[in-house]
Amino acid sequence: MRKLEHHITEFVVQKKPIQFKTFSAGPEFINKVHTGLNIILNYKDYEHLSSALIFILRELITNANKANMKRAFFTINEIDINNKLHYEMGIKEFSQRLRKEYTKLEEHLKSCSMHTRVIFKEYADEHFVLYIINNVTATPEEIHRVNEKISNYKKSKTDPNIILNLVDETEGAGMGLFLSLQLLEKVGITCDSFKFGVNNEVTFSKISFSYINVTPPPYNLFTKLLLDEVDKLPEFPSHMKKILSMLEDDGLDLKDLARQIQIDPSLSAELLKYVNSSGVVTNRKIGTIKEAINFTGVKKIRAIVYSHSAMSIVNSKFGNIKDIWTHSYRTGIIAERIAAHKKFKNKYGEYYTAGLLHDIGKIILIAVDTEKAKKIEKICREKKLDLPVIEELTVGISHAAIGGKIAKHWDFPDPLVNAITYHHNTMMSVPDKPLVYTIYLANYFDNIEKGVLPDLLSIDVNVQKFFELETEQDLLELYNKVLK
Repeated sequence: MRKLEHHITEFVVQKKPIQFKTFSAGPEFINKVHTGLNIILNYKDYEHLSSALIFILRELITNANKANMKRAFFTINEIDINNKLHYEMGIKEFSQRLRKEYTKLEEHLKSCSMHTRVIFKEYADEHFVLYIINNVTATPEEIHRVNEKISNYKKSKTDPNIILNLVDETEGAGMGLFLSLQLLEKVGITCDSFKFGVNNEVTFSKISFSYINVTPPPYNLFTKLLLDEVDKLPEFPSHMKKILSMLEDDGLDLKDLARQIQIDPSLSAELLKYVNSSGVVTNRKIGTIKEAINFTGVKKIRAIVYSHSAMSIVNSKFGNIKDIWTHSYRTGIIAERIAAHKKFKNKYGEYYTAGLLHDIGKIILIAVDTEKAKKIEKICREKKLDLPVIEELTVGISHAAIGGKIAKHWDFPDPLVNAITYHHNTMMSVPDKPLVYTIYLANYFDNIEKGVLPDLLSIDVNVQKFFELETEQDLLELYNKVLK
């Protein structure tokens, strides 16, 4: 991977077109393209476009390769792709047998030199021009289906609920391009930037735009309602701010700290609950705040102050949503274990705190529209769609972005704000990589279903590289160490 990065960087500096070619557009190929895209966007300081562009790239590459596979299947089985009746029967059979016959079809693609290419043609100056090409000719039926998706996209601009309804009706089938176009618009890349067609017996998809014209559209009314709820949140309690200030003082007097904590009975109870819980090494029950401070340590107290205050404010306004806090607590514990294993600096206990608060934005989403929030979660879980992506499309803002705005509202330190905001979008977290990448991974680990092993190709390529996860075994070893 480092050799690939070096070659791509050389091409970027020299402003040369970058081309990737494959007969099998699997996850490894898409990761290489993703790496190229990241280097380009870093070079142009447009990292915020990464999530949207890689989403549509993945969709278009998969579709191009599938079109090739379909032709291989039709050829082997002597099905006329241009006969409408034969096509409808053949496509059903193809869908049923694709997984089982994938290797056979892949070999046929190689023997016939049917490939997929991704070409970053322009990217280094004012314009971004990208082609995804497969060397077969799309049928009129295939062109019609693409145009139909574009038409549905345009309709959804006046009714965002069309997205959820279509996903329900089609069980997610064929929704990728539709969602991609919506996601591009969220970062200011219009539908007109996408072109699909046939030229010289090859099928192409083209994305082109001018960097200077990329500006996200204004928030919709529902998004504004969500952000109004953030603005209405009470400020972080002044006595909690005083405790946090004391904890940063190298000349801290523990007696003064104990007196300040005792001002807040609920914080005192939380601290005593923590120190007397299993996992804190003590053979007797701790009954005083001063003793609790000695056993807990300044680092953990700081984490408890942040998490307890945030949870108290949000729960008092929106109610206690147990499932979110249970997952968040586990994520905080896993994040702290990853940090300890990797020997990251954790002076202020920010790994536990960021893990505990990473999903705080979900609570406001649920409070404002419970039915919509639950429907989004259900669809994403059943169809294996990216939650933040669908939130952006249907709500106008993701739970992670809402959480980041809450953290800013309370004047949290920048590392905490970034970890909460970017725990799904690691491309944007350059200043605080260890913390953000750790929360991303801890969140992933806790969301793995029982009996299912972690999958390296499901991990963001930036996170793979940062944690030096080069093989499935590397990932499994880390997973087992931090979850034991």
